[in-house]
Amino acid sequence: MPSVQHLLDQQEDQLKKLRLEVEALRTTLETIRKYHLESLNPWIDQVTETLKKLGGMLDETPASATDGEFDINI
Repeated sequence: MPSVQHLLDQQEDQLKKLRLEVEALRTTLETIRKYHLESLNPWIDQVTETLKKLGGMLDETPASATDGEFDINI
């Protein structure tokens, strides 16, 4: 029969492995988010140009999808 200390060591090892896996998943998620936001930038540029043509925006630098802000002046 395994000792209590042995069982605790097994649990600790399993916890360490799970923490590493969670960190790897977190890194993957951040990479996916960054790629997704960067892929929106061309769309934002197109929307900005369309709004400028319609007179809906002042001439200003378009916001990036990564900066969290997009001002539309109507």
